[in-house]
Amino acid sequence: MMKEDYANKIFVLDKFGENDSAYEASKLTFMGGSLFEHGGQNPIEPLSKGCFVLSGQYINNFSEIYADLENLSLAKVLKEKNFEEIGSAINKYIDMKISNETNIKDYFDLNTKQLSSIIDMVEEC
Repeated sequence: MMKEDYANKIFVLDKFGENDSAYEASKLTFMGGSLFEHGGQNPIEPLSKGCFVLSGQYINNFSEIYADLENLSLAKVLKEKNFEEIGSAINKYIDMKISNETNIKDYFDLNTKQLSSIIDMVEEC
């Protein structure tokens, strides 16, 4: 695919609360805030809409979540440092066939069960 072909496939969203419909229409999300040292961005919202999540290296606040997601092949934390390398990595993932519905369901089922257990323990106190 030529670079020109990506013109209608890449959208930049920079407003809160307007991402749901974009996530639902997408198969891949790049968390742009992860390029800056501020703790990262939460991957759960795009994941819940079925997106594969790409992130830059700044994920400090969500490192455990990203580790779990990478183990399930639901996300990839890019180690590339410059924008050209990051762009190349994103282009690679855009062209990949991503089928992750079962893994996403498994991830949320597991975490929902853990949350239910915690709620039960709190209620017993």
